[in-house]
Amino acid sequence: MAVVAESLALHKSAALKQIAHDAAKAASGAYQAVVGIPYVGPFLAPPAAALAYAATMAFGTSMSAAGV
Repeated sequence: MAVVAESLALHKSAALKQIAHDAAKAASGAYQAVVGIPYVGPFLAPPAAALAYAATMAFGTSMSAAGV
């Protein structure tokens, strides 16, 4: 059983790292997509990036302590 628990913990850790990486890419993409809008883009880009990051990171909260 200890091997299974350790394997699940490693899998969860790897999944959370991947989600964090994907969240950073999503934030970067959202910023890049919005910043070029004339006049308002520079003001809207930071909140858009933050929203994309938070929304992507929310996928990690669904992982329970019992495993993925």
